[in-house]
Amino acid sequence: MIVYALIVRTSDGMALSATTDFNDEVNRNIKDSKRYVKLLAKKAYQFPDRCSMNLGTHTIHFITTLGLSYFAMCEATYPSILAFSFLNEITREFITKYELTKVNVARRPYSFIEFDSIIHKTRQRYNKPQSLTTKINLTDLSSEMKLRPPYIVQLSQVEPVTNGYQSSISLAKLSVGPPRKLEPLAWHAIVAAVFSALLALVGFYRGLSALSDFHLQVSLIAGISICPFTLCHVSLTMALFCVHDITAFI
Repeated sequence: MIVYALIVRTSDGMALSATTDFNDEVNRNIKDSKRYVKLLAKKAYQFPDRCSMNLGTHTIHFITTLGLSYFAMCEATYPSILAFSFLNEITREFITKYELTKVNVARRPYSFIEFDSIIHKTRQRYNKPQSLTTKINLTDLSSEMKLRPPYIVQLSQVEPVTNGYQSSISLAKLSVGPPRKLEPLAWHAIVAAVFSALLALVGFYRGLSALSDFHLQVSLIAGISICPFTLCHVSLTMALFCVHDITAFI
């Protein structure tokens, strides 16, 4: 069924007339969906002339023509072709009843609230589709919608952005309060940690042993390399002394 209808001026989103015969306070889902109708009304000029937006339990359909936008919030199961036929009908009724020049200069919201009586009667007819389909011809509209289907508006295109976040993000998902405490390790995790520490110590000890052996080998090699040069030096010195003694004797 059609739950709610609204007519706004497209340029500034000011409401001109709306459904007044239901109380959205009794149903939270209706109240939330109605909020999206008002958000769309402020941005209707950004979208094509025929659009729909799915809200889960409800679907919002709207059309824009001659500087005015017409909205119908329906139950999700309500046929879209009937919703757009309803919008077309109240469009014809509104522009027939009111001059556009008068609409354009209106300064007070809901300046044409008396039009709600026509919205109410039309909505009652369309909420009984069994008897309605025999009185209207939907063939032309059906063909037109197949050739040019409604533009689907996404929630992200409507939701206002505050401080870099979409307002539809649940505040419950944001972390508030002190940080969470770490949970204690299980016994098998503790055993694994101790075993890993022991392996690390064994590896460290082996590394030191290998390094000590390396230094010892380097020292031995250096000693072996130096010894021949030392022996040669000693032999040469002794030879020089012998030559000096022989020369002195002669």
